[in-house]
Amino acid sequence: MPPVFLPIACSGPDALPYMAGVTALGKMLGLVTAVAAAALLYDAARGRRPPDLAAVAVFLAAAHPGWWVSAYHGDCGLCLRRLSITATAAAVGCLALAQVLHWRDQRRGPPNEADPPGLGETAVHRLPPAGRGRG
Repeated sequence: MPPVFLPIACSGPDALPYMAGVTALGKMLGLVTAVAAAALLYDAARGRRPPDLAAVAVFLAAAHPGWWVSAYHGDCGLCLRRLSITATAAAVGCLALAQVLHWRDQRRGPPNEADPPGLGETAVHRLPPAGRGRG
């Protein structure tokens, strides 16, 4: 069984490489969050999605712990690692939610102008426009 390093006092022969690895992980997860935010901004600019999910992802990318939390002070990077994983998971979750909403909208098709206001997006079954058959 390999030795397990539990950072309690931030000292010892394995402490510095551990903290350097956590710092690198935080920076990489920050880049993943920035890519997710850029993808959501691209979708919002194209009009595929409202900009609310993009705004959340941009906030997560700007405030990502990988940019500002230090692994060399305090808890040897445990907080940095946990917060970075959480922020990146939230940004990737926003990206996944945007994709699921896009697929759902594609399956529904464009709203029917004949629907009364408020029913265009929630109607379960749409009838074809008057004068056209099913075919």
